[in-house]
Amino acid sequence: MAFTSFSFLEFLVITVFLYFVIPQKYRWYVLLAASYAFYLLSSPKTFIFVLITTVTTYYGARKIGEKDAELKKYLAENKESIDRATKIVLKAETQKKKKRVLLLIVLLNFGILAFLKYFRFYISDIASMMGVEGVFSAGLLIPLGIS
Repeated sequence: MAFTSFSFLEFLVITVFLYFVIPQKYRWYVLLAASYAFYLLSSPKTFIFVLITTVTTYYGARKIGEKDAELKKYLAENKESIDRATKIVLKAETQKKKKRVLLLIVLLNFGILAFLKYFRFYISDIASMMGVEGVFSAGLLIPLGIS
């Protein structure tokens, strides 16, 4: 769906209308659904990458939040028995766990971006070195906004 097409204008008008009709608490659902619909209509091949990026980022952020909640709960339950040094150690361990989750999310998302950006180049380069040019065409485009 091109930004200059009439179908995009229709899509935009419907999205804006739904956005303002739905209660404010649920507006993000409209935007998420519209975003997925736009990507799906624009490029069904690459929609899976947008979906993977969204899901991994969402659940990774939830996991990071859970680590904070676990620490807070543990500290509240054991308030009297934990000294200051132990609190510092527990907070440092929690930070390490959160950083590992974040690193995993970032590596996965950058891996998807690198794959979409450079896959065709490397495959065509390898094919030309092997003397079979023009045999492979991935046809993958980077979805708008994935980077």
